[in-house]
Amino acid sequence: MNELIIFNNPKFGEIRTVESGLKDTYLGVVYAVEYGDKLKIGYSTKPYTRIMVLKRNAEKYGNMALGRVCISSPHTNYREIESFLHGRFADLRIEGTELFNIKFDDFVKIFRFEKINFKDETESIRRRSQAFFNGLKGFIIGEKYE
Repeated sequence: MNELIIFNNPKFGEIRTVESGLKDTYLGVVYAVEYGDKLKIGYSTKPYTRIMVLKRNAEKYGNMALGRVCISSPHTNYREIESFLHGRFADLRIEGTELFNIKFDDFVKIFRFEKINFKDETESIRRRSQAFFNGLKGFIIGEKYE
């Protein structure tokens, strides 16, 4: 089952706990924000910060107040999943906006039904990053690093 955590507007401060668990990792989340009967789908490695920016920039979304927010469990393929969701709901996208014409509850039901594979490839990414850094370091100072 695809895990989503749902936050009501007065409880947005609780999103800080999700964000604090993402520090110094390669993990991110997919989120959906309710704007009236519309929805914005996105991803972030700093979900609390992102939701607060969206809350301050309500005029960009027709001055609609934020309703509920749902956030996925952390995973490394968050960009890929956001792209998949944008494609899945492409026919519901409101032209010229970042909003989709789908109700929050319907999105949550569909999301939980879809077979979305959250991945945690943190260790693999960390090893590849370290190998790249070591190779670059060796190139710059002329030594080989493993």
